[in-house]
Amino acid sequence: VVGRGQIPYLQVQTFPLSSPRVEQDVAFSMLCSAKVTCVDTAQGRRIETPRVDVGGVVMHAALVHLQVLPEGRQGPTVDCTGGGLARTAEQLDGQAADDPRVCRYAYDRSSDAAGAGTRGDRFPAQVTAYWQVFVDDGNGPVPFRDAYEKTSTNLIRVTEVQTLVVS
Repeated sequence: VVGRGQIPYLQVQTFPLSSPRVEQDVAFSMLCSAKVTCVDTAQGRRIETPRVDVGGVVMHAALVHLQVLPEGRQGPTVDCTGGGLARTAEQLDGQAADDPRVCRYAYDRSSDAAGAGTRGDRFPAQVTAYWQVFVDDGNGPVPFRDAYEKTSTNLIRVTEVQTLVVS
């Protein structure tokens, strides 16, 4: 699977908005595409690559967990199982803050001086997906080597609400 390039490029988005506001809870989640199978389960978002059959040996990869550094390498770390569940604002409000299926984070400042992006107004959120490759020779799937890591940087713009009081 790894040698044939079957582990897809990491595409992650924040939910419920792609450009959150300061102090608004967001959930990082891997986007599903035609290159993977996605199923939201009670354990989290299960993401797998298609199975590849090579000479009677079947291989596939499953996303084990996501690790997100929402503000870049110098900031805090958020982990979640699977591909991270996409959540609406209502779901985030009603869900436990420590739910391991949700890569949840709330920025405490805007991204105006964060330094990333063409104007320096984005956070360089670093996301690492940990994939486990499985091999099945007819006796059931068995993990192959250690987890395979794939990392990408996602530029996140965080805005703040400005109020003007007129008297």
